[in-house]
Formats: sequence, structure tokens, C-alpha cells
Amino acid sequence: LTGKFLHGKGNIGIITGFFSMEGHESRRKGFIEILEKQFPGITVLWQEENHDHWEEAYEIVHRHQQDSNDISALYVTAGGPFGAAKAIEESGKSKKVTLVCFDMVPETAGFIRRDIIDASIGQNPFRQGYRSVLAVFEYLQGKKPEREIEFVNLDIIMKENIDSYNNFV
Repeated sequence: LTGKFLHGKGNIGIITGFFSMEGHESRRKGFIEILEKQFPGITVLWQEENHDHWEEAYEIVHRHQQDSNDISALYVTAGGPFGAAKAIEESGKSKKVTLVCFDMVPETAGFIRRDIIDASIGQNPFRQGYRSVLAVFEYLQGKKPEREIEFVNLDIIMKENIDSYNNFV
């Protein structure tokens, strides 16, 4: 998605929650793998942890903006994308920097509406929570899961479709 937004050219900064968390690492490594295969004109300039704190994401982006104007996009794998968005907004570079992140919370929705966050990948948190509890209940009743991993549908939420997500209107 980020590679398509950039038309295959540009420089990216990556903010992840924790390098030690499997889910965050899968997102980060998978993102880099796809960039290398499908978008060789895109370079990852830096990768940093924000420990799932929006304030740290803000500081990371703010610091890198002072160091260089070379960032075309930010990819935030976990918590705190609105910290990165706030730093982009304050810099006045929201039309020059693409920001793609995960999860849909009210703060993220606000930045999408203001054209600061270009896309957020929603992961259906209600279904994740519901299915987890149901799976434990069924297991305790003697029913084993049909598969080890249950995938959820992902939504790509952008300004053009955010109004269809009623929780954030």
C-alpha cells in the first residue's frame, strides 16, 4: 500500500512498537520484504521502536525531520501512529509525507479526516476479542480449534471511506 502511494519511489521511516514482539516484527519484516521485491526504488532510511507510546513516535518523527527532509513516507506497525501524525502535521509536510498505520481509534480517525494519515489498516478488534474468548470457552468444553491461527479480515480505512466506519463518525 505504501509502495503504491509512493509510485515505487521514495524514502521511508519505520516506527514499530517493539523489535522483540513477534507481531510487530512480522509486520516490519514483511513490509521490508515486499518493498525489496516489488518496489526497489524505495529505501528504508531508518527503523525505530516507540514502545507503543504515541509520545515516543512523535519524538522520533520530530527528530528525523530536523535531521533530514528526505522522508517520503512513514510506516507505523503498532501503537502510537497519532504521535507520528502530530509531528507531520506540525511540520506542515502532510502533503509530502505519506503515513500508513494500523488500528482505528478516534485519534487515528481524526488524523485521517484531516489528511495527515493516508491509510490505517483495521483489524476488526471486536472479532479478535470475541473469537479469542469463544475459543477458550470451547476448548474448556473439550472442543479443539479447527486451525492453529484464525485470520481476521482487514479493512483499509482512508478519508474516502471513513464515514462507513460508524464508530468514528
